[in-house]
Amino acid sequence: MVRGGDIVLSVTGHDGRFTVGISARLGRGYVSGDFLWSATHFADRARQLEDEPSRRQQDDEHRSCVTASILNSAGLLEATINEWFDDVADGYLQGHVEALAPFEVQIRTYWTVSGGNDRVLDRYEMLFGLTGHDVIPKGEEPWQGARDLISLRNELMHAHPKSDEVHRLEKALRNRFPDNKLMADDTGHPWWPYHCLGAGCAKWSYESAVVFVERVADELGLKPKYRQRMRQYRGPT
Repeated sequence: MVRGGDIVLSVTGHDGRFTVGISARLGRGYVSGDFLWSATHFADRARQLEDEPSRRQQDDEHRSCVTASILNSAGLLEATINEWFDDVADGYLQGHVEALAPFEVQIRTYWTVSGGNDRVLDRYEMLFGLTGHDVIPKGEEPWQGARDLISLRNELMHAHPKSDEVHRLEKALRNRFPDNKLMADDTGHPWWPYHCLGAGCAKWSYESAVVFVERVADELGLKPKYRQRMRQYRGPT
């Protein structure tokens, strides 16, 4: 049996007769581009809403756009590392993960044993180790941005309302991006989530994810699948 991309050529023999079969493997579905397209789109839409002269207060559409952008940005981190591991483990070594071919056995073994259940950044760290590369510094960008993005996503997904205290995310994220413009005149609500969740936060979220993934890709010689998809992005209308 010979595999070439998505084409499988098989030869079988019996009683001196040989049969040649050609079949096509179904295409693989990659969603990292969907996550980045969505994250960028919703962040751009949130910026449009904040820039409308007649809009002076928080509303459901704006909050929904910001939240969606953050969740999709974090989704990009997870989808990308899963796509890299899955393709190597399944023998799809052409194109964007070709540089990982020499480490196919190690990567497949790890992925099979772990089941892809390690924490997202632990998966990235493991990929560095399996390929013999030093992991990028964890105490600085872009690792820190990716870590803070995941903390932000987790806070949204597992929210616990608090009052009369400075939220831990405020300590980590304040001054990393502009506050929500629609809350500029508000003094009665805490920074998290009201002043935090704006277009600036959404833009920071997807930019942090992209900078991190691109740094990892450059270090390991990989080509993220979302690059081709984002060439078609034109923004909200």
